[in-house]
Amino acid sequence: MFVNDKTLFNFIVPDVSRAQIRELDNLFKGHLSCVLADAGISEAERGRILSEYDEVGFTNTNSKSVLGSMNDLAFHYKYSIQEAGGVHSPAVPGIIRRLNRMPMGALKYVFPVEALKALYQTEER
Repeated sequence: MFVNDKTLFNFIVPDVSRAQIRELDNLFKGHLSCVLADAGISEAERGRILSEYDEVGFTNTNSKSVLGSMNDLAFHYKYSIQEAGGVHSPAVPGIIRRLNRMPMGALKYVFPVEALKALYQTEER
């Protein structure tokens, strides 16, 4: 997302600088590693999965199903994080864990963590 108006930028992505936005791929990979570890995926499996994300890009989608699921997920994150006291709340990791275990329509109502495990055919530790 590229926004020239600094006020609008700060509204859309609070507490994140432009320099941090440029590092979103590294932030994504770091958080993905934590989510995979929390899901019980072994270190070797995490390394194999993360190796596929050497290059990360961001783009739009034309899929109404994916867009609907992403909007629904964004709503749940926004509401849950605001209710917990904001982005610096110690409850955020639990919110992430809970929402990764919420069935999604775009995944035929499978939990995202379970879909990821099936995609990579991982074994838990």
